[in-house]
Amino acid sequence: MSAHRNAAHPLPEMSDESSSVRPNGRATTTPGPANDPVPEHLLSVKDAAGLVGCCEETIRRAYLARQLDVQRFGARSVRVRPSALKVWLDRGGKTTAA
Repeated sequence: MSAHRNAAHPLPEMSDESSSVRPNGRATTTPGPANDPVPEHLLSVKDAAGLVGCCEETIRRAYLARQLDVQRFGARSVRVRPSALKVWLDRGGKTTAA
């Protein structure tokens, strides 16, 4: 046998406190925010407008002007991520006529 096969391989350092070691010596981690992010619930244009307090046309104008990132499904279906909506508002997205 070669020395390479007998060499012990150290386990990688785990900074996550939720990690543990199995009886066979292999490290495991439990799913958490850093390991298993929960997918965002996608909003329809109507739901996004209701959440922000503007009309649907305002949301449409924002994504058509490429000011709001959206997820497209096919040629006509559009969904908005809540995080993209927040970024748009933080950048000064206008929700009123003033």
